[in-house]
Amino acid sequence: MSEPEGVKAWFACGPGMCDMDAATTSDGLRIFAGGAEGTVKVGAKPGDGEAVFDPKSSSIQDAVAELNLDVNDDGDEGLAVTAVAVSPAGDELAVGLRNGDVKLHGLPKLDFKSMLTRFTAPVLGLAYGMKDGDVIAACSEEPGIRVVRRSNNSKVLTLTDMSGGVKSVDWDPCGDFLAASGFDGTVKVWRVDPSLDDLSTEVVMSESYFVKEAMGGSAEFEHLGKLAWHPDGKSLSVTGAADPLMLMRDSWKRSIIVPENAEDGGHTKEITIAAFSPDGGRHLATAALDGRLVVWDVEERLAVKTFVNTDQENWRHLKWLDKSTVAALSIGGGVCTLSYNPVTAAAKPTGKSSGNSATEVETTPRQDPFQPSSTPLEEARRYLCWNRVGTIISVDEVTQDTTPPEPIFKA
Repeated sequence: MSEPEGVKAWFACGPGMCDMDAATTSDGLRIFAGGAEGTVKVGAKPGDGEAVFDPKSSSIQDAVAELNLDVNDDGDEGLAVTAVAVSPAGDELAVGLRNGDVKLHGLPKLDFKSMLTRFTAPVLGLAYGMKDGDVIAACSEEPGIRVVRRSNNSKVLTLTDMSGGVKSVDWDPCGDFLAASGFDGTVKVWRVDPSLDDLSTEVVMSESYFVKEAMGGSAEFEHLGKLAWHPDGKSLSVTGAADPLMLMRDSWKRSIIVPENAEDGGHTKEITIAAFSPDGGRHLATAALDGRLVVWDVEERLAVKTFVNTDQENWRHLKWLDKSTVAALSIGGGVCTLSYNPVTAAAKPTGKSSGNSATEVETTPRQDPFQPSSTPLEEARRYLCWNRVGTIISVDEVTQDTTPPEPIFKA
């Protein structure tokens, strides 16, 4: 693999706690980023060398918008946006705030719809689930996860199995399982009943995977540790180690993605974020405390592309825009889009090179007569030998040669 490619994250929402998501709305593909300034900025996939939220960028100037949350319904100022999520249909934006509020806004106009729920601590994660996105899982720095129905927010399921604050939540594609990572270094998975019945909801997996010293020892990284389900729902990517770790659903056995050899890319410190590509999860993007963003080929088990932030900042969130483009949010509140060729990135030699030109076809030279004294090939026939008994000839029949004898009969 080639040397890491340096990339620059353009200003979006300022340093501090911030989040990002992307989805296709009625206006097209849109990227949403919110942070300490109390706003959610909306942009589109930019052209080469353009910033995501720059209104001067020719390819996205009509897409740039802003939702201002500096002042809430009670007149309080300075509300930082700490979590954002877009509904599967692209018609709604959920926004989590530092004061614990979770609000819903319609898309594409960003109009306020309703207050979903309220925590007593900053919101850290939001995830739409249950196939049609009718429920939202929300977590915060306080213990407990709330699963709230959008159509009736009085219907709330509270999961109290975590011993402390919850870093992130994520639904499997079918909406049957909810995964969460906690400040105590554990990962838990629940099988959630569609009716949100707490008696029918159970914990199916609970293990400690995080390196707590790295993930919770610094306030700068306390919220990191995002989980990611594979698009087919058969595995869950878990962060916290230097190598990408996947848990196989049902058995929950570990499967580790590692480079083909130790010098072929990868991370040198603990991974904090993971995200599968939308093309069936062929690739996995990971970011770690070493500042690297690595794209992995899941099937080949190797790192195919590595990016580093030129501002020497770590990454806070990753989101695939298409099968070859990843949007990345840095801890400084900057956003950039990273592209690579998924075909050539994983290409490698299949054998030794002959040194011949790849644009020319090598031809087989005409074979010399295979018996001394035989005649040259004429009209697809070659005389091999003759005597008073007869002759033996070689006949070229395209796919094969035949050697019929021709005896001479004397009366």
